[in-house]
Amino acid sequence: MSIGLVIASHGPTQHGDFIPIATEESFQKYWQPGCTALHLQWVPLFRAGLPLQHEDISAVIEELGLLKHWLSCNTAMAVPHDVVLRIEQIIHALRKIQGDTPVEVYIG
Repeated sequence: MSIGLVIASHGPTQHGDFIPIATEESFQKYWQPGCTALHLQWVPLFRAGLPLQHEDISAVIEELGLLKHWLSCNTAMAVPHDVVLRIEQIIHALRKIQGDTPVEVYIG
């Protein structure tokens, strides 16, 4: 199984975007230890899946930034560069839609 970010637009030009986040194995091996060490609330929920409300996007972006920094600095785990790049992609995508109300966001 894998985890991804789904953004569905409901404006005049309806479309959906899917951004892959992590495989189940990668999430368990790299993301979960960071979530535990940092006491994150939102990111661990990605595994089960959740719809994001617009008012929660800022908190998710903040947690992803903390996790990215933790993974980048953690030399003991030998985190693959693509894990950090995916977090950057998610942060970028969420920032783009932060003020965009006619979209639905789901992570899972």
